[in-house]
Amino acid sequence: MKYQKLAVLFTFTALLFIAMAKANTYYICDCAFLADPNCANGDDANSGTSINSPWQSTAMVNSVINSLEAGDQILFAQGGAWSNATMGNISNYNATALNPIVFDSYAPTWGGTAKPILTEAGIGINLFNFADGGNADHDEGYVIRNLDLRGDG
Repeated sequence: MKYQKLAVLFTFTALLFIAMAKANTYYICDCAFLADPNCANGDDANSGTSINSPWQSTAMVNSVINSLEAGDQILFAQGGAWSNATMGNISNYNATALNPIVFDSYAPTWGGTAKPILTEAGIGINLFNFADGGNADHDEGYVIRNLDLRGDG
């Protein structure tokens, strides 16, 4: 019995690491108002999967958000700033509490250090909208950290 429990624990741990190994990291950099003076814009034509070729807009994030895999990360450049930065409605059924989608910051090559500033100026518009209209469907597993979020929503 003891070995069966150990085997189950080992299998669960291995599956967790395999799931995490498939995770992608996406880099975003925009230089809107209040950005670091050394900020270097990304480009939405980039792959977004390299610190050297980040996307620029949160519109790119919005275009992939609901199809991201568990464990994927969306990283915003420290010292960067975004305006009208809503991510839209977020309903991702791949993420879990144990393997969440993470929104965080990264240190860009041009040297920014301040928390990324994401601003949504629209009245009542949320930067991250986790509301699910109609009959709610269960989703979970989001982590938002190290970001300066500003707006009315």
